[in-house]
Formats: sequence, C-alpha cells, structure tokens
Amino acid sequence: MASIPLLGAVVVPASLVGGMVAATSQSSPLWAYDFWPAPVMLGIGALGAGLGVWAAVGYLIGLLFFWHDNQGRGLAHARIGQTYSYTYLRDSGHGIFYSFAHTILPVIVVAMVLLQLAVIVPAVAAACRGLISRPLCRHRKTRIVVEGVLSTLIIALLAVQWQLAAQYAIRPFWTFTSQTPDTVAFNMLRSLGWSLVAVGVIVSVLRWTATLLLPRHPMPVLPRGTLKRIELPWPLTVAGQALLITLLAAGVLATVSQSIIFFQVVAVGLILRTMVLPRIPGFARVVNLVPAAIRIVLLFVVAYLVSKWRVGAAYAASAPDLMSFAETAGLVILASAVILVAREPTPWLPSWIDRRGQRPKDGPGVLQPATAGGGRHAQVPRGRPPAGGQHLPGTST
Repeated sequence: MASIPLLGAVVVPASLVGGMVAATSQSSPLWAYDFWPAPVMLGIGALGAGLGVWAAVGYLIGLLFFWHDNQGRGLAHARIGQTYSYTYLRDSGHGIFYSFAHTILPVIVVAMVLLQLAVIVPAVAAACRGLISRPLCRHRKTRIVVEGVLSTLIIALLAVQWQLAAQYAIRPFWTFTSQTPDTVAFNMLRSLGWSLVAVGVIVSVLRWTATLLLPRHPMPVLPRGTLKRIELPWPLTVAGQALLITLLAAGVLATVSQSIIFFQVVAVGLILRTMVLPRIPGFARVVNLVPAAIRIVLLFVVAYLVSKWRVGAAYAASAPDLMSFAETAGLVILASAVILVAREPTPWLPSWIDRRGQRPKDGPGVLQPATAGGGRHAQVPRGRPPAGGQHLPGTST
C-alpha cells in the first residue's frame, strides 16, 4: 500500500465494506451455517492485520445493525437458534440484561471466534515472522522472502488450529440458552477443511510477491507523541482482558461456576505476568535473555504436554469432559505468565492519575527552586534562552 497510495486508499474502505457484506449475507446469526464467511475474513486478514481490523469492524456493524433473516427481521427481532428473540424476552418481562445475555451475547461471542481469522491470525503471524527473520536476514529482498514463507506457513498452521478449536468455541450459541448444539453447523465447519488453508496460502503468497516486486517507498512517520495510548487503571484492564478470554473459552466451560473459576485463573495469570513477576528483582531480565521466539515455542511444547496429560488421560479413560479442556487452558495461561513475562511492570496508577515528577500543566516551564533574587520559584522556560543573552535568576546555562 505504501508503493501504490491509491490502492491503500481503496483497500481500507473495501475491507470495511467486505466485512459488512459478509455479515449481512449470512443465512443465520451464526456464521458457521454458511461456507464462505470464514474464508473471506481470513483472506482479508492475510493481506494485513490492519485490514483485518477494518473487516472485523464492518462485520460487527453489519451483523448488529443491518443483518436480516429470510423474513426481514433484524437481529433484535429474529429467533436465536431455537429460542426466542431479544424483543420477545424483553417484552415478556425478563429484563434487558437477561434478554441480552440469552440472545445477543451468544451471537457476539461466536462472532469474535470468526473475527480471530481476520485479526488474531495475521497479527500472530506478523509477530512470529518478525522475531525470526529480523535477527537473521539483513538484506531486504532476502528478508522479504523469508518473512513471506514464514507468514504463509504460520497462517496455514493457525487456520488448521482455528478450525479445530472453533468446533468447541461456537457452542455458546446454543449453550447460553440451554439448547442442544446443531450438527449442521459443525458439519459445515468441518467441510471447510483445506479450502480455508488454501485461501490463506494463496492470498499470503500474492501479498508477499507484490511486496517483493513493487518498489519500496519510505513510510510516513508521525511525530513522536502524536498518538496517545489510552491508559486505564490496571484492575479495569485485567478485568476486561480476563472477561474477553473467558467469553472466547465459553465453549469449553460447562457451568457458570466453571466460568467464574476460569475468569479468576486468567486474572491471576495476567496479574502475575504484568504486575508481580516483573517486580521480582532480576526475574524478568533473566527470562527475557531467552529470545522471544524460543519462549513461544517452549510455550507450545508446554501446552502440548499439559493437554496430552490432562485431556489425553480423560480420553484414555473413555470419559472426556469439558472440565479437562478448561483445566488445560487454565494451566497453560499460568505457564504463559512465567514464560512470556513482561519486560517492565505495569504501573500501579496510569500517568493521568499519578503525575508525580511530571511538569505542571498550567505553566510554560518547570518550577525549580530559585537562588537569591529569583523569588520563591523561578519559571524556567523550555526552548531557547531569553533574547540578549540574559538569563533568569536562579538558572544556569
């Protein structure tokens, strides 16, 4: 897109519209009843995680506000699975929260499973290829070839893993309302097979071929401080992340009590990774001596061994249950807190609350103690000194 600015100006709104079309063309609020939404979202994401974000936004807008069933009813008025619609439950006196949790919420949860193809898969592929290729390849064309091969392989591998995991992840569409999962949706999801992988591989190869052949143009760099990071108190950040992970894992959580326990395990893992372990003297520094790529591979090995131990034992006993999957996920999250510990601890308070040591907002300069003749304090202006070579009392050059 940097090589052809006009293309960059077109593909962003096209990705947004593509996501909206994918949502409004579904025959059901659950995308798994149709064959093509998953390949479309993966194809857009394989062009870049940024475009995948726009496609995800368009998909949610289209699903929540523009989707209609074959009788012309929108999401709020259509039946969700075999249960009632949101408006029916609300008008029956069940309350807004109950009605939302039993109709709209399961649709959003299963939509987030689909949107992982557009956002998470390409983002993970980009992070992994950068960790591996940048330390090894100095020449630009060699680096592009290596990154293209790595990105294509990682996208193909993650697409296969996503297809296997999605068969459990879409269960909240029915389990949130105590329904029996529909085998039609699972059969359609299994039929994706290699077609999903083929779409990701083809689009990724086309993208990296264009990157290699097109001339390189310098990317515009925004001045430092132009984009401000939104900072929230760490309890809100941890709670939000833990809630999102719990909703995505709702397909392997059989009861509400399991969901609450899993939420707490995720929250503890996040606090350990970002708040506690980085504050142990030397711990984060020693762990981060190991390259991130090696630690990611190590985490995959740990996840495999834990799942083989816990889930494999359940299958060997001919008694597989969802609890074994939930326990495996919780143990892997705790292991990731140690293996992928943050380099720097998260501040106890965000900068907009804790302003100790920062420049006052209501003055042109920094208040510093003054010497004789400067009053109680002297304003030290930033930038060049006063004209004529004079200096304020209490300051030095």
